[in-house]
Amino acid sequence: MSLSKNKPFYKSTTNILVIVILLCFIFNLFINKEDALIGVNPHDMIQIGALSHTTPFWTFLSSLFIHVSFSHFVINIIMLWLIGHVIEEEYNIVYYLIIFFVGGLLGNMFEFFINENAVISGASGSVYALLGAFAALLITNKSISFENNKLLITLLLLTIGIGIIYTMIGVNINMMAHILGLLWGFIFPIAVSFTKQVTEYIKNYN
Repeated sequence: MSLSKNKPFYKSTTNILVIVILLCFIFNLFINKEDALIGVNPHDMIQIGALSHTTPFWTFLSSLFIHVSFSHFVINIIMLWLIGHVIEEEYNIVYYLIIFFVGGLLGNMFEFFINENAVISGASGSVYALLGAFAALLITNKSISFENNKLLITLLLLTIGIGIIYTMIGVNINMMAHILGLLWGFIFPIAVSFTKQVTEYIKNYN
């Protein structure tokens, strides 16, 4: 398990997602100036792609890539970079994208349907889905051990800790996005692994 296997920068799905989020934050800075650093008001967030009951359908996706403040952006992009590269090396690109996008959409959709005044943004649900997938990886991949991956696992655990602290003390945090993303990221890989084992068993039995 590693952050990279000498994959070219442009071929990394995680790097591409990080760049998209970075470009969206630069766009936020361009439009909202210093408010993008300290916190953009909901109306202005809608103007740059946040999700609300008044926005087009495509904002379900665009809302995953924009962030309300610099701290919101930094926490998510660090967690994505660290954990995303690990998940990317362990799962194929299809599974990775399913984990990322479904994890993010679940939290956004939940908030959308229970709060008609919600203005939703951020990759937190997606990032926490990757966290859940990392937890599942520790269960399903027996070759991963702390002894062989001390630095990486320590960095990841530190990142998880920072994310949890930010979840608890941050302002206007979509807690359900974190919880639903985490659960999805944990359950999906285990379900896939279990299905593969059952399919293999049936093939061998027949």
